[in-house]
Amino acid sequence: MVREQLRSFFLRLGYDPILSEYSDVLYDPRTHTHTSCMQEVPNADIVVVLIGSRFGGQAVPEALRSIDIENLLKSSFDVAVLTEPEKLSITQLEVLKAIDATVPVFAFVDEKVMHDHFVYQKNKGLVEKITFPSIETPQSARYIFEFISFLHQRNKGNSVIPFGRIEDIENHLLKQWGALFQKLLREQRDHTQDSRKLFTISEQIEDIKTAIISSIGNAQSRDVARSVIKYRRLTDFLSGLSFPDRTIVTEGVCGFEELLKAAGVIKVRNIRDQRPMFGQGFGTRNAYVNHLFMLVFHVIDRRSDAPQIGLRQSVPILWEVMHRKKEGEVAKNNSVIRRLRHVFAYAVRVPRPWVYKPSS
Repeated sequence: MVREQLRSFFLRLGYDPILSEYSDVLYDPRTHTHTSCMQEVPNADIVVVLIGSRFGGQAVPEALRSIDIENLLKSSFDVAVLTEPEKLSITQLEVLKAIDATVPVFAFVDEKVMHDHFVYQKNKGLVEKITFPSIETPQSARYIFEFISFLHQRNKGNSVIPFGRIEDIENHLLKQWGALFQKLLREQRDHTQDSRKLFTISEQIEDIKTAIISSIGNAQSRDVARSVIKYRRLTDFLSGLSFPDRTIVTEGVCGFEELLKAAGVIKVRNIRDQRPMFGQGFGTRNAYVNHLFMLVFHVIDRRSDAPQIGLRQSVPILWEVMHRKKEGEVAKNNSVIRRLRHVFAYAVRVPRPWVYKPSS
């Protein structure tokens, strides 16, 4: 009766409930019905589980193989129910599959069962001698109560709500889903605002780079400045490595892999890019602008007679800049610096190296 009432409730909300008794699950003729139910779970957006007095049918081994027990052992502080996974019911496995697939789970427990669960928690050593009136089959009491403990002790999404009437479930879901919808709208709004701020900052940085480069009168110096900007991440990466002899960078002709071996790098792995957003690695936007400003004019001031700059030429130049002992020494007689000095404060620190990933 409860399942039918909840189905009507979901339909009124405009949702598509998936219930096996209404043939909403595809029963693949090539597999067991339990396996078909398990395969359907990841297709759901939300799972609502009702825990009552009945345990349900014990799952077949084929269905059990579809969940990652090792992953589930890390998802809760109470995993006693997973010590004998072969004795779990198909309903319990469906919930575990949802957790494994990161599908949100809303768990509700009959208030009578919840009361007996508290009794069980206080008297685990006497379970065989206690008859729990809310549990239909005494042999299944331990598995029901341990499953409740598993859900309640999850690392996240551990809300377990007792209910006495169907209205308790409906009211809770209405409030929770309404609040979740409101939160998603706010996050989308905040994301849009952050995107606008990031776009504005990026535009300002581009304007600053254009202004700096256009203020340079010498064509060769402009080439140097463009190379500084283009290859700054590569040089930041190289500056963070420890070479026994830096001339291998400034004067060597070896390839990138040989360069890494010379720095003591024994293995290269592809990892998820976790770099901070544009400018965050420097603390503030102004710090990033200061660093860029100093870097460009150090190079121009020290190497104004440099030949046409490419990758191999710009790396040694920037390497020298990044390791110069007197980083705060600026050519105060430079006319461009004097004109822009009221806009920027001079940065005298070198930021942390950024990871450089060569394009294939």
